[in-house]
Amino acid sequence: MLLTTGGCGKGPTSVKGTVTYKGQTVKVGGVDLDSKPGRGGTIENGVVTIKDVPPGKWKAKFVAVGKKEDFEPKDVYTDKKIQDYATSGVEIDVKEGIVNDLKIEFK
Repeated sequence: MLLTTGGCGKGPTSVKGTVTYKGQTVKVGGVDLDSKPGRGGTIENGVVTIKDVPPGKWKAKFVAVGKKEDFEPKDVYTDKKIQDYATSGVEIDVKEGIVNDLKIEFK
């Protein structure tokens, strides 16, 4: 899956997006990017914001942070496939300049 942000200007930008797992909103956790330097953000009420992301195409992975009992959907916590850049299936294309709203879908 390729997610695209658009924009103009120069330098790093912010990425904001709703996070879903198998079609359901992910309530807590985190999303990391394999950008150089690496960037990540915490999911709050189904939305993640990642700041100072350099332009480029970056793979994303889910990060299981928090208490296991707080995760919703429950199996997002134990799905190792989405917790690895190589197997998550999520890539974003960050353009310079502005914040874009994305839908980050882990399957």
